[in-house]
Amino acid sequence: DPWHTLLTNTAHLHTHTTHPITWTRLLPPPHTHTTPPTYPFHHQPYWATVAPAAHPRRLGLQANSHPLLTATITTATSGEHLFTGHLSRRAHPWLADHTIAGTGLLPATALVEVALHAGAVAGYPLLEELTLEAPVPLADGGADLQVTVTGSDQPGRRTVAVHTRPADDPDAPWTTHATGLLTADEGDESTPPPLPAWPPAGAEPIDLDGAYRRLAEAGYRFGPAFQGMRAAWRSGDDRYGEIALPEQVDVAGYPVHPALLDAALHPELLAVLDSDGDTVRQAFAWEQVRLHATGATALRVRLTRQAPERLALAAYDPAGELVLSAAGVLSRATSAARIAAGAARPDRLFQVDWAPVPPAPAEPTSSWVLIGGDTAGTAAGLPD
Repeated sequence: DPWHTLLTNTAHLHTHTTHPITWTRLLPPPHTHTTPPTYPFHHQPYWATVAPAAHPRRLGLQANSHPLLTATITTATSGEHLFTGHLSRRAHPWLADHTIAGTGLLPATALVEVALHAGAVAGYPLLEELTLEAPVPLADGGADLQVTVTGSDQPGRRTVAVHTRPADDPDAPWTTHATGLLTADEGDESTPPPLPAWPPAGAEPIDLDGAYRRLAEAGYRFGPAFQGMRAAWRSGDDRYGEIALPEQVDVAGYPVHPALLDAALHPELLAVLDSDGDTVRQAFAWEQVRLHATGATALRVRLTRQAPERLALAAYDPAGELVLSAAGVLSRATSAARIAAGAARPDRLFQVDWAPVPPAPAEPTSSWVLIGGDTAGTAAGLPD
């Protein structure tokens, strides 16, 4: 018996002491067996039993792999899709790196990206159009996010909409930030051809030294996650750029990371600064957006200006294969006050203010009646 051997050896170690311990006299013989009790053991846990967190499937939802849209449900009657998620700078630190005119905003490319993801899941991968109606503020408490794909009065199309509300105020109304149309992607001649050569032949390099400092001074404050320009060129009205995400930005689950897609537009922002450094421009409409590949961490982009406020976007991987294309990206000038007003909560629009009283007409058109005692001498200032 190993216990008997151990105890016997221990007794031998103590033989040199004045009062040795004889363990064999205190313990039963080495081959004695203890009979277990005939009743079952009774276990009484000390900690309270806590029910495990409900899995989305137990709530009638399906888990979603998209980092911003973690669950989805398809209605039984009409087959409409509802995607839900949460926007938080704590859960997604890269969101803190996007500030426009002093206000932390979700980049417009994130609205495009979640619309593309919702359309792909619903079976309508082509984002025919998406119009941004209001910016998405990034408050400390985060925001609840919903993307809906519903029926449309146009055959073969579905309506997509993006909504948020403050996460710390479940009674607050939902705000619609973008609406658009989805359709099946049948392919047409508007899809850009593969990029033939890089760098573009005959294009003039653009000096990017201090580029993000200039953008910050103009109102575009981009943190490390959005500082993706590595090189840029110009050729007539076209702009080209090499874009790459920092290694610490995780692209898993994103069809195309919003920070990468946002940085793809930065060569055009530099062109806007060259023509009008006092204007902040924001993309407000996207047309014919197609996702050709997923998981890109670096892009080669071509931006073709079609009008002062409209350009076409084609983004390729380093091998020259298409990743994303947009037939039209429309932008417009805005101001810091307008951005801050659009990002404010609805209840913040109500405040006490003093409105000036218009001056009285030269000729009185009504009679005045004094009620109560004239302790302040008011009657002296009233017309006859």
